[in-house]
Amino acid sequence: MRFIEIEIREPLFGNFVYIRDKYIREAFETGSFLKITTPHGTGYHSPKEWMKDAKKMEKEFKIPGKPMILYGNHARYDGVEPREDVLGVTKEGLAQKLEAMRRALKIKN
Repeated sequence: MRFIEIEIREPLFGNFVYIRDKYIREAFETGSFLKITTPHGTGYHSPKEWMKDAKKMEKEFKIPGKPMILYGNHARYDGVEPREDVLGVTKEGLAQKLEAMRRALKIKN
């Protein structure tokens, strides 16, 4: 399983953290999960799950006039890594499911 690892040294409050849009976009494109590590623990999130209740913030850091887009949400720390076979996010798994559906519906290629 692929992860995009993000290390947060100090959460904003409690377990609420902001993540740069670049990492979320990359996770969507590659089908990866976000592995968020804070001093409180490590949490695993799908990008879709993260964006569901996310709060958007634009903040200027080093480049004036060009704000960085961040999405904030509460990180959960259950410590359980997601499994591909349960989530069905692999291309091979999707291809097998599609083939099984075609056979069940008797659809020819």
